[in-house]
Amino acid sequence: DRPGETWPLRETFKVPNEENVATEGLNALRSLAGKIPTEYIYAMDDIQEDDEDTSDSENPDGDSSYGTAYEAFGGGKNGKEACHAIADLCQIRSIGSLISYHISCVEGRIHCSLNINTKTGRLSERTPNLQAGGDFHSRTAMNMNQHIRDAVHEKKVLLEWHPQPGQEKPPVPLLKDAFGAERRKAKMLNFSIAYGKTDVGLSRDWKVSVEEARDTLNLWYRDRNEVSDWQECQKKLAREKREVYTLLGRSCHFPKLTHPGQRGHKERAAINAPVQGSAADVVICAMLEIESNARLKELGWRLLLQVHDEVILEGPSESAEVAKAIVVECMSKPFHGINILKVDLAVDAKCSKNWYAAK
Repeated sequence: DRPGETWPLRETFKVPNEENVATEGLNALRSLAGKIPTEYIYAMDDIQEDDEDTSDSENPDGDSSYGTAYEAFGGGKNGKEACHAIADLCQIRSIGSLISYHISCVEGRIHCSLNINTKTGRLSERTPNLQAGGDFHSRTAMNMNQHIRDAVHEKKVLLEWHPQPGQEKPPVPLLKDAFGAERRKAKMLNFSIAYGKTDVGLSRDWKVSVEEARDTLNLWYRDRNEVSDWQECQKKLAREKREVYTLLGRSCHFPKLTHPGQRGHKERAAINAPVQGSAADVVICAMLEIESNARLKELGWRLLLQVHDEVILEGPSESAEVAKAIVVECMSKPFHGINILKVDLAVDAKCSKNWYAAK
């Protein structure tokens, strides 16, 4: 940068889609789904063409879609079955290659690719996607179900548990374990509201009537009027300014919000973008704090992966407890060593041999 110059308030980046990755939020093209390596594509494509053929003819004369294997195995039904079997064998070989080159040869670890090109600014993962959902839905399940509320008040279950030294398991079951079905429903509701989903969409997800879904939404909003007020504010911003903002001021634009056919979709996006974008602001700042921490580097610890609101680090076991305390500090105060929010950023941390054991 030249002296005196500043970055523009808004910048657009274009990244070549060299690997034919589907756009976020859209399904992959059928022609790309389940593809095998290039040298085997001809076999699978030929079979797909045959499946779509409405002809009852057993003999594809004049059509080279099955190649020479068709005639080599006698043609007709036997020839078709042989070609399908060869295609399946090729697919098995491609899966074997994935295992050999991407898993077995790297000490049993699965490596993913990070995508930094999302609209909300969050990190996503692909090939494969290792990100899992969060765990903040037990309280919603309790508030919406009287029998769960009673169980918590009677101390038959715990809403949450923070182990003390010497404690290996909670004295009574956790709510998320004892009432898993109710919690899953609450989780779906929380995410649906964050995404701006309506009672119609929620009724489809839950396979219930629109009236029941509407009653559930009204029950949720009854004690959370500030949420509905905030959502209306975001919709108004999107309509009037054609953009909404994340916690750190990044903007998401809606140039076609006035189009009648896109209004509902864009208003839902106007609610979702600040939620996901602000979460991305927090976690990316926390990652920067961790990555730049000299003490962690001195102890031999390095950042491996970010999974929504989690980070995974690797380092020597003898300094694990010291490193854990540093990571908790970085994540609870991610903005240059302070927390600018009006709420605490509570952090749970564990030291284990692998991610599965830590979960």
